[in-house]
Amino acid sequence: DVCAKLIHRHPHIFGDVQADTSETVLNNWEAIKTEEKQRIGLSGTLQSIPPALPALMRAQKMVKKSAKAGVQPNTDNLLSGTRADLECLESAVRSGNTEQMESAMAQTLWHLSAMAQIYGMDAEKLLSDRCVGYISQVKNAEEQSADPESISETGKKALIDGNFT
Repeated sequence: DVCAKLIHRHPHIFGDVQADTSETVLNNWEAIKTEEKQRIGLSGTLQSIPPALPALMRAQKMVKKSAKAGVQPNTDNLLSGTRADLECLESAVRSGNTEQMESAMAQTLWHLSAMAQIYGMDAEKLLSDRCVGYISQVKNAEEQSADPESISETGKKALIDGNFT
């Protein structure tokens, strides 16, 4: 498949197309690539994004490629979708419906990663930085405790309540 792709995308080498400058080669290559993408459609383009990527990164790439194809969510829809997802999540938690919880969390993560993409933010880095911040907050809570091997009740409450920066 890779060989066939290389041969197809380089007709100036393997075929009878005349390309005298590197600019002509690049223009031909872009035209061929565009034609290939139109044949496979947006779903094919999205399927070509490696599933081995971290999920937030993969979601953002999907949003970016969808936007290039003219399918871009807007901020208002993402915000209202996130609010609806959180309401659904709250309901699922209260009822103990794990399947609904998973679905609502997945939708929330999707909406938030799409929002990050729209604003040029790296969702993977944002969450990674948040993890580092949480570790720092836990360390601070441990240091403020009389027993360095544990966390004070006040520190635990702040961490449990999500009151950390």
